[in-house]
Amino acid sequence: MSDPTISVQSLCKKFVTGDTEVEVLRDISTDIESGHFVCVLGASGAGKTTLLHILGTLLRPTSGKIFYNGRDVFKSSERELIGLRNRLIGFVFQFHHLLPEFSAQENVAMPLLIRRTAPDEALRKADSLLERVGLGHRLRHRPCELSFGEQQRVAVARALVGDPDVILADEPTGNLDQETGRQIFSLLTEMTVSRGKVLVVVTHNLELASSADQVLKIGTERHVSAQP
Repeated sequence: MSDPTISVQSLCKKFVTGDTEVEVLRDISTDIESGHFVCVLGASGAGKTTLLHILGTLLRPTSGKIFYNGRDVFKSSERELIGLRNRLIGFVFQFHHLLPEFSAQENVAMPLLIRRTAPDEALRKADSLLERVGLGHRLRHRPCELSFGEQQRVAVARALVGDPDVILADEPTGNLDQETGRQIFSLLTEMTVSRGKVLVVVTHNLELASSADQVLKIGTERHVSAQP
């Protein structure tokens, strides 16, 4: 049997401020298979975003391990982790974090340009994805000229442009109206899970969680309970 796409083993995370130590996550273990949609649930402050940032290698755990396709990622240097993130992981945040001085097309192309993809090819792929998310007519518009829903569609396209194995989304529909939120989520699942990718979404939306292949609940004890 092949390794799961992501394997989390005995993960713990503590933050230290002065003399105060706060344990945010404690002894979390779970496996996530390719082609699965996973929801992370929990109260505000339970550590959901921290878990997502560790899964995305933006934070290192205090202890424990994360394997991507059998590779112990935190044995890697920071430079190696940057490369891994750029190749394997796409991020969609609650607040889109688009670069305001660049157009929608340029924002989406940016991950490819960072990889040193030829500019013509990067822009062509950006155009194709923006067309798929319904923004083919907004290629040259800057974020300030787009609605919040359109900005989030640009962020989704940017996350997908490098064809990552894993998409990590932190409340991607939390600031959207219900209908736009459904459209964004449908777009994410269509372009990830249906293509054998992993989609991990932090959310408070129980309706959304009901359609997940796997639900991770972070309780007040900072543990994760997993259910199919």
